[in-house]
This record gives sequence, C-alpha cells and structure tokens, in this order.
Amino acid sequence: MYFIYVIENKINGMKYVGQSKSPDARKRQHFSSRSDCPYVKNAIEKYGKDNLDFSTIEECQTLEEANTREVFWIRHLGTLRPNGYNLREGGEAGGPPSSETRLKMRRSQLGKKQSEETKRKRAASHRGRKNSPETIEKMRKAARGRPPEKCSMFGKRHSDATKQKMSLSQIKTHCKRGHPLEGKGADVAIRPSGKRECRICCRVRRLESNG
Repeated sequence: MYFIYVIENKINGMKYVGQSKSPDARKRQHFSSRSDCPYVKNAIEKYGKDNLDFSTIEECQTLEEANTREVFWIRHLGTLRPNGYNLREGGEAGGPPSSETRLKMRRSQLGKKQSEETKRKRAASHRGRKNSPETIEKMRKAARGRPPEKCSMFGKRHSDATKQKMSLSQIKTHCKRGHPLEGKGADVAIRPSGKRECRICCRVRRLESNG
C-alpha cells in the first residue's frame, strides 16, 4: 500500500505533495532536521511545526499508481515552485528530474508573471538571509564557466540613457544613519578622494567617544 500525502502551511497556504509507504515515518522525517525537502524544512524553521499540517489524501495499491496520482495531485493543487514546495512534477520516487521533466517545468513557467503577493512572499523569505561561503564559491565558478553568448547582454551595449540611470542608482542620497547627503537638511563634507562624508555622523561619533 502506498499513500499520497500533503503538507500545508496554515499561514500562507503553500503545499507539498509526496508519496510514501509509511506516512507516519515520512512525517517524522519531514519534521526533523534530516528533511530532504529544503523548502519544507525552511518553512518549518520559519513558521514552526504547529503551523504545518500533514495529512494523507489518497491510498494506492502499487508504486506505478502512486507515481501517477502523485503527478496528478501536484498539478491539481499547484504545488510546484514558486507556488508550492515541490521541486519536481512527481512520480519519480524522489530521484533527480529527467531532462524531459525539466523541459516541461521550464515550458510551464514561460510567459507567466508572478503575482505581487508571490513576489512579496519570495522577497520576505530571502530577507536577511546570507549565502554561505560554499554557495558563493559555487556561484562564482558557475558564472566563470558560463559561455559569453549565454549572457543576456552578449553583443549588446547599454544606451547612454541606461548608463545614466545606472550611474544615478548608485549615488547614495542618505548615509547609513539615515541623514540626507543632498538637498534640504544635508550637512556634508567632501573628502580629497571625492567621497562625501556626513558631518552629523561625525559629530555624533565624537559625542559617543567622549561619553
């Protein structure tokens, strides 16, 4: 006997669909530090176990049937990322997605625009999170080995207007403490290097150092 189960986040409604011969054991694994589903694990760490509900939704007699029904429920409930916690279309018993599956997933997302709510959820989930040194190194290696033609700007040049916008976006309007660096209320000193320095912050630091 095989079981199709669903994990639902009570806070944001996002779900994960899976299959198992022993749903109780699978639940314990999901809700432990050994969980092999990164998005479910992150959700538990963020919202707590009490805010994630685990339930079985269907019984299957064979693995083949379970694979078919897992695919059905993932599609029916819309649990693929970024709308849910599933990374694959299912039916592969946890193995890596095939090239055909990856192509289908990629095509299913083409032309789709994320809702503002989804964008906010994704931004909130990444806020304050820092990549580990290992992740940064992997990203660096991946970028280094990427063919130039894969770059979206390959063979193109930014227009003068775009360059101006990019330059202006790098100009800071406030210091780290929130004091204005330009316009009304600004009190700024220009260093020999050309860098602007907030005089208000300088006075505050002197007062703090003098106790």
